[in-house]
Amino acid sequence: ILFGRQVFVGLRNSAGSLTMGRQYDFMFDVLALGGYTNAGHNQIGEMGQGLDGASMVITNPATLATATGTLGNRTYGARVDNAIKFSSANFNGLTFGALVGFGEVPGNQERGRTGSLGVNYVNGPFAAGMAYAKINQATAATHTEVWGLGAKYLLGNATLYGSYIDLKHTGTVAGWLAPQLQTTGLGVDYKIDPRWSAGLAMQRQSRNGGKGGATQLTAAAAYQATPSTWLYVSAASAKDDAFGATAVFGAGGPSQTDSQNVLRLGVRQSF
Repeated sequence: ILFGRQVFVGLRNSAGSLTMGRQYDFMFDVLALGGYTNAGHNQIGEMGQGLDGASMVITNPATLATATGTLGNRTYGARVDNAIKFSSANFNGLTFGALVGFGEVPGNQERGRTGSLGVNYVNGPFAAGMAYAKINQATAATHTEVWGLGAKYLLGNATLYGSYIDLKHTGTVAGWLAPQLQTTGLGVDYKIDPRWSAGLAMQRQSRNGGKGGATQLTAAAAYQATPSTWLYVSAASAKDDAFGATAVFGAGGPSQTDSQNVLRLGVRQSF
């Protein structure tokens, strides 16, 4: 599939849409698109992701312990193959949906299956949402469950947002029995003027099994040079109690120490 993105077909009526193919689960639709987390559509998420951006970690649990545990909260969701998805219409600010992704393991309908639910509500300056996903591994009789909730509030030129994500895996990963991760995040976006905007966010993760926790601070600023061009700078500082720290920033690997600092300068062009 070109660029590994979505490919689906479907039907739509006044109740909502029913689609089939490769498509995002509701962790993405609610928490990321809602702008409730640092991997979401907000100042930090678009200029440099926070801890919860590492959705690939739990998709491939073998990497969990070597990539800072890596804070694999899946709040950026995942693109699910062979999925049937219902997304409701907007009912006075309320939207909801469900997804089932069928596994491709011959003779076993449970292996590789994904299920996801989501609900979101918007009322004026306030918005809140909750999402859930269960991912059965294709190569083992284990699964990952993750749920999260988020909210945001528009206050003048500032948008305040926060989230809580809980993830657990039933198997053993690199000697870590039944990993569980809980991550809390808080952030603020601020529109300085029509061209300048900035964001600041903090996340803290706790873990079971004596694996300590991790903290990340992230800041970003952007300048809209043209209607379709943004210049931006973002910085992150991460500290991890148990693994080589990883400031999840859309690039790079884990540090050899318990801390990592990242600076990014970039240009974003839309077409």
